[in-house]
Amino acid sequence: MSLKHLTAAIAAVGLIASLPASAIAAKASKTDPDRDGLSNKVEKRLGTNARRADTDRDGLKDGVEVRLGTNPLVKDSDKDGVNDGAEVAAGTDPCPAHANEVRGAVASVGTDSVTITKPDGTAAKLTVNADTKLRIPDTDGSGTVTLADLKAGDKVNAHTSTTDPTIAVSISVKGEYQKGEEVEGLVTAIGATSLTVSKEDGSSATVTINADTKLRAPDRDGSGKITLADILVGDKVEAYMSASDATLALSVKVEVEATKVAGTVASVGANSVTITLADATTKTLTVNSATKLRILAADGTPTGTLADLKVGDAVRAKTVAGSAGTTLALCLSAGARASEDGHGQPGARGNGNIGSQRGGEPSGERRGGRGGRGR
Repeated sequence: MSLKHLTAAIAAVGLIASLPASAIAAKASKTDPDRDGLSNKVEKRLGTNARRADTDRDGLKDGVEVRLGTNPLVKDSDKDGVNDGAEVAAGTDPCPAHANEVRGAVASVGTDSVTITKPDGTAAKLTVNADTKLRIPDTDGSGTVTLADLKAGDKVNAHTSTTDPTIAVSISVKGEYQKGEEVEGLVTAIGATSLTVSKEDGSSATVTINADTKLRAPDRDGSGKITLADILVGDKVEAYMSASDATLALSVKVEVEATKVAGTVASVGANSVTITLADATTKTLTVNSATKLRILAADGTPTGTLADLKVGDAVRAKTVAGSAGTTLALCLSAGARASEDGHGQPGARGNGNIGSQRGGEPSGERRGGRGGRGR
């Protein structure tokens, strides 16, 4: 190793030692074999090598570079002719943008200012004005993001004016820190702005929903927008709560298991189709604007509607429980399309969860087992 690289490596060790343990600790596991503080999944997304802690070999681990704001794929992020690792060793900033950046936890919030405690323990009081861009959750559900939505303890990144470092140009809440407890269980009651969830341990939790809460569920009313009306009592949900308000949901995902049905058309309505199943029973399926139709039109193009269905046509569908005791078709195929879409055998139950829909678009028709809990 050259003296230059040795110096950079020693400085990197010193830098790592000075960072909070929670920021750089990497448990040796299958998710982070190189122990650089970034999981394999994150490294692959960044384009770095999931098995090499220092992809660009500049003396700084990928995880440390990401936290510094430099590029773990580029040795000289600011293109000044000096490797990032050497700049850290020399005490200079390899990412000039940091000169106007304040990172840390919110200590207090005033009417026109915010005080941030930085990782080194020092505090920075920043003035917030009408030009400051706030990229934070609408925690009070007012529909407008204001300084009042910031809470003590929120982890933030703030950029300050180049002419006045006490004025905040932008403030962003770091998403990975806004999330608090996970609430998982069955919906037992639905209010105007809340859900009551019975958790697996038998306890009950009230989950508040506001305009900023991300809802993922089947578009049961076909409105094209997912709302509380698309969630039913009995649905299994995963909710991620705000770290600053344990009763407020940042996101709610409905996990729905789809049932596959097949048969022949018995009758067709304006927004429904009744089919005769293999056991001679009938089942009526509701069809709305979110239902994917695979029906051939009279001209042979795959643009058909329910009106193109005929009594006796073979059909297959994936269904979930709809509102008011109905059965909603997430997708429906007829005729030749019914045998081509891979829906499987009549009455077969879907493998895993159908997941949810966003804005009326199915998130996926078939998933092997339970999906990941991406936060």
